[in-house]
Amino acid sequence: MLARIVAPITFARSCDLPGLQAADLAAYLHRRRETVTDQHPRARATLTRLCGLLDLTTIHRRTWVP
Repeated sequence: MLARIVAPITFARSCDLPGLQAADLAAYLHRRRETVTDQHPRARATLTRLCGLLDLTTIHRRTWVP
């Protein structure tokens, strides 16, 4: 159960809300790190660098599976 989701859920364009755009990027990076094995060394290095920045502000690192 997701206890911190407030109803009603609304949808917005992330290009209109910088905070939402940042959350989208964080979710994308987390999911990619957990599920994709990059073959190209530069792709791996970029993901490692970006996730390192994300980790500085992350308290928990979990994937919710419904």
